Amino acid sequence: MELESVFPEPVLLLVLAFASDSPPQPLFREFCSEGQLHAARRLAILFELTATDAREDDNFALRWTGSEGHLEVARWLTETFGLTAADARSRDNAALQMASKKRHIAVKRWLIATFGE
Repeated sequence: MELESVFPEPVLLLVLAFASDSPPQPLFREFCSEGQLHAARRLAILFELTATDAREDDNFALRWTGSEGHLEVARWLTETFGLTAADARSRDNAALQMASKKRHIAVKRWLIATFGE
């Protein structure tokens, strides 16, 4: 029996991350950008991720969360890690620009309401 048939992919990745010497931040960014809120939350708790981790790579997690339309993940990142307007505006307001370009209206409205234009 293969592990994939027993455990969903995010769970397997969490187990592998915990068992490896690799830093958890790339996996955290991936979970956020894919809208895997539960997995991102678990990883943040297991590895005691900080606001610095959430802001890594020019706020990759928030930028790609906006790009892919994952409003709940964007809210969670902001509330949990205290992301600010400066974070949301990194890379020339990329989170808002990407949400707008891909027509993720709810994310766009939330970003504007939360951080301004």
